[in-house]
Amino acid sequence: QCLSCSSPSQGFNPYDAAWQKSRDFPSDKEKEWEGKPLSRDFWWMWRNSLRSGLKDMQAAIRAVSGRFELEQWQADVIKGAWARHKELISSSLRNQSDVVMPFLAERINIMNGKMKEHHLDIRQAADGLDVQMKSLKASRSKEFLQGIQNSFEEYQNKVLRYLEDDENTNLP
Repeated sequence: QCLSCSSPSQGFNPYDAAWQKSRDFPSDKEKEWEGKPLSRDFWWMWRNSLRSGLKDMQAAIRAVSGRFELEQWQADVIKGAWARHKELISSSLRNQSDVVMPFLAERINIMNGKMKEHHLDIRQAADGLDVQMKSLKASRSKEFLQGIQNSFEEYQNKVLRYLEDDENTNLP
């Protein structure tokens, strides 16, 4: 069974010559994946950790967004979780932009333009949310917390759209 057939990108043909950059790098790597389940693949583990982290952040924000008063320890936990998540997504996007995609571009024809657009959208949404998170403290209004929830959901949707597009084009 081919790797791409196990991914969400049904119908993608990694052997199509349109993807091959040169004869020096043929599309013959399928045998390298024999016996290695997708669950042990770095790309999939990274994606699944992002998805899991997004769900956890969303649950934490939703848990406090309906309150009239936020306690300081709650604000500190959410701010700390956001800081770690932002560090993870920022370093991951940097690694993909600066290391992985240039390496792959030497070997295959990739759809890099959409990825750059996604990265910019994610960074902008994360930066805006970061400003809100830094202002998070005890006794913030219910409206402020709802604003954070709305901004986070917008950010989350951008990350999930990016992951889906990348998994359907570049990952296979």
